[in-house]
Amino acid sequence: MSALTVRNLNSYYGSSHILWNVAFDVEEGTSAVLLGRNGAGKTTSFKSIMNLGPSVRGRILLRGEDVTGVPPHRLARRGMGYVPEDRRIYAGFSVTENLRLGGFAFSSNGRPMEPDEVFDLFPLLKPLAARRGGQLSGGEQQLLAVARCLVGRPSVMLLDEPSEGLAPVIARNVLDALRSLRENTDFTLLLAEQNVSFAMNLATHVHVLEQGELVYSGTKEAFDADPALKTRYLSL
Repeated sequence: MSALTVRNLNSYYGSSHILWNVAFDVEEGTSAVLLGRNGAGKTTSFKSIMNLGPSVRGRILLRGEDVTGVPPHRLARRGMGYVPEDRRIYAGFSVTENLRLGGFAFSSNGRPMEPDEVFDLFPLLKPLAARRGGQLSGGEQQLLAVARCLVGRPSVMLLDEPSEGLAPVIARNVLDALRSLRENTDFTLLLAEQNVSFAMNLATHVHVLEQGELVYSGTKEAFDADPALKTRYLSL
């Protein structure tokens, strides 16, 4: 079953046409990655799905339900989690308080996770529980942003550039937590990345954007077997 379906997605900022007839599916329980160079349209794709800015034509379905144009807070209540590039941590609140706010804002699938449950997934956050969000490093803030989104047990999670600026130990904690969720639940993930190595550690399926158009969709194995594709669209 498709957890997230995007059909003929066209996105605009004013008169600028950014996305052109983008279409893909993310099957339930899989981890898909949206790859592309800087400016290819990855973040615009996420903002279009979440109804956060661009004018949109096309259809977006969440587990078969048409959610095109549904406000972000209602998408969250229906099980869509989103971690943007800028993290949006509450700087004056502690790590634990940030996590509890995540449960209030995003819970849609039963009881939110308790902080101790989150710390089991993200052990690097546990010794920081009382520290304010504004006192964390950039990598620690990214870890907290991902953890906070997961508190509400989203069925589908959009993760925008999660590895950007992360120290290796923090990147590994993010990878391990997301892998654990994917392997032990029906959790579905769509991440946008420029870091292909990080993405391939999670992905089951790959979609590639180039100048606002989807130029490739396939399995991770098929993508790995086509070095010309990586050279052409990702300069690898």
